[in-house]
Amino acid sequence: MGIANYLSSELLPQPFLMARVSISLFASVRDVAGASHLEMEVEDMHGLLRGLAERFGEGMQALIGSEGGAGDLVVLLNGMNLDLSAWAHPLTDGDEVSLFPPISGG
Repeated sequence: MGIANYLSSELLPQPFLMARVSISLFASVRDVAGASHLEMEVEDMHGLLRGLAERFGEGMQALIGSEGGAGDLVVLLNGMNLDLSAWAHPLTDGDEVSLFPPISGG
């Protein structure tokens, strides 16, 4: 194996790539952000939530919660409910994230 092949092998840590994702915000999440649609470049869902909290301050942080999760938000990734165990999974260009406040009814 040549040095070029060795250096590009999977043995070396690969850098995280930023993905450009589309974010749709609904109800109180939209009100806090002052917008119904955003685009951000992030690595994963944790990075997206951190970015929203930094960008929109205490109101967004209250919705997201302090545990690094999404608090009581309902999160969809490409139309599918996002399992919290997948939050560190890298996002890819073109992913669509939807954020809803808690939903209840009877």
